[in-house]
Amino acid sequence: MVEIGISKKPSTGEFRVFWKENGKDIEARAYYTDWWQDAVDTLLTIELHNNASGIPTSISSGKSTTSLLRRYNRTFGGMVE
Repeated sequence: MVEIGISKKPSTGEFRVFWKENGKDIEARAYYTDWWQDAVDTLLTIELHNNASGIPTSISSGKSTTSLLRRYNRTFGGMVE
């Protein structure tokens, strides 16, 4: 099972889209960006690609991820469930 989500690095302010397989963080698949919207777009693209490829994927229920998804919904009109 793959889990994806977003965290924010306090030291740099960067957003990190993470990828975990069986609970293990895979740094080689992490994506870093300074822009919150880019992080959310990347997260959603990964989810769509994995689902289309038959890779079981869940989105993290962590605070950073859920907060940014709510912000994305407010900004872009509820496009994310």
